[in-house]
Amino acid sequence: MCNLETYVRFPRFQLLTVDIRVMLFSEGTKYGCGHYVATRTVNKIDCMRSTCTKSVRHPPHCRSSDCAIYYGPARSETITYRTTEFCEHCDYWFKGSRVR
Repeated sequence: MCNLETYVRFPRFQLLTVDIRVMLFSEGTKYGCGHYVATRTVNKIDCMRSTCTKSVRHPPHCRSSDCAIYYGPARSETITYRTTEFCEHCDYWFKGSRVR
């Protein structure tokens, strides 16, 4: 994941790692199985790291396997629709392929 580690010194010389990642504000559907599926991205907070493929600071032609390729967790998930049905993955898992 895209993260920027900042170390903060506390009393007794303990170190705390604080991660700053590319975070998304999204809108989506909340299913009866409990899953949230994003349908629209409203905003994005950039981590500004050159080693994160999701950041604007990442070089366009970089092919390094050391670069982060995933977003961090969603900062905000706004539910725009609720349903008692299961999401696509849970529906297949619980009902099985025999139903289709």
